[in-house]
Amino acid sequence: MLLLIVLITLEFFDFNYFKIIGIMKRIEPLKILLWTARIWGAISLVFLLFMVGAHLVDALFVSKESLDEGFNSTTEMISFLFFPISSMLGLGIAFKWHRIGGLITTIGIIGFHFFRPDLLFNPMIDGLAFPGLLFLLYSFLNNSKAN
Repeated sequence: MLLLIVLITLEFFDFNYFKIIGIMKRIEPLKILLWTARIWGAISLVFLLFMVGAHLVDALFVSKESLDEGFNSTTEMISFLFFPISSMLGLGIAFKWHRIGGLITTIGIIGFHFFRPDLLFNPMIDGLAFPGLLFLLYSFLNNSKAN
């Protein structure tokens, strides 16, 4: 239905839609996967850097009136290493080496969910780490295409 509306609109404005369809056929699905991973990964990385940076600024420069700041247990510290630290590290590496960065991000989020099963289906946390899985998928599909 949507395609029909688009085609009617293009016909109304006298566009050559056969040329547009020809361009769409040349776009490779692997390139779409890679650019989706890159854009989503860049957004996730910027957000995670902002949140960790704000947390560090708060810890360094704000008065310590509350006793509930910092890590309360080693489980929280290990969870922090798995997410967001390993996600930021993995996404940063994935822009150059897709498989290594995707593997670091994916292992980090699995380890995080191992230590924090209460956050297993949290879409915000999984959504920030999902580009690592996309980079990993791209690296395996691109490798099999090359062979």
